[in-house]
Amino acid sequence: MSSRHRRRKKGSQGLPGGEKKTSPLQKPQIEQVICPVCNAPIQEIYLSLVDATSGNTVHFDCAVQLIREREPLREGETLVYIGSGTFAISDRVPGTGPFNIRKKILFEEKESAAPWRRRIAFSL
Repeated sequence: MSSRHRRRKKGSQGLPGGEKKTSPLQKPQIEQVICPVCNAPIQEIYLSLVDATSGNTVHFDCAVQLIREREPLREGETLVYIGSGTFAISDRVPGTGPFNIRKKILFEEKESAAPWRRRIAFSL
């Protein structure tokens, strides 16, 4: 096969002298956030949620606590996280058979994303 028909492997484009171009992953610098529910620092910011009511960043477990205070559960119901900042009140834990959702609870609004969320989105 002639040299003009050979393909280069992805990422094999080197710099002069045989050096390869590398881009080190850098962790974004985010200011320390204190959860207003438990007054503890949020160590894993990517696991936190932003309360649509107050606009505060809270731990995931603190979000569950706030929802339980706002929405009383009936006998046999459970609170489940269904993704994208939304919880649901269900008659059964998903994965244990058919279940019904009585109510969806939008905890976090996507339109009003926290500034720290934009910074970590590009670093993942």
